[in-house]
Formats: sequence, structure tokens, C-alpha cells
Amino acid sequence: MAYTVQINSRGNITIPKEIRDDLGAPVNSKILFIKKSGYYIIKPVRNLSAIGGSFKIDKPIDDKTLTKLKKKAFLRSKNIY
Repeated sequence: MAYTVQINSRGNITIPKEIRDDLGAPVNSKILFIKKSGYYIIKPVRNLSAIGGSFKIDKPIDDKTLTKLKKKAFLRSKNIY
């Protein structure tokens, strides 16, 4: 399926709802544009802060563990293909 969208005077585009739904990108989410071989890939940005408060834990996480988790999430986000 192909879509044509218009760029407004502020440089914004509206991503069609069907595409947003396919991406799992709700309102106010961020989208990553990746240029590869003359094409653009769009991918929703996923990060720990976006899911903060979504998990129940039995004990607090120490700073060292939190730093490791953030680093692991960052490295995983770089593996976008």
C-alpha cells in the first residue's frame, strides 16, 4: 500500500492512521526516520522513559543496575534493523 501526504507550511506531515496503527505509534509518540540506500525507513522510538511506571518491582533498583539497564536499552535502540 502507498500513501501520499502533504507537507504543511511548518514542515509537518500527518502520518495516516493505518500506518500509525501498524507502527504501534500512539498520539504524541516519536518516530525515527532512517535513510538507507536512498529510501527512508520509519520506526517508532521506544525508550525506558516511555514505559516508566509500567512495571511493579518488589525492591528499589540501585544506581548501578539502573545505569546498566539504560545502557542496554540504548544499545538495543541502535540496533534498528
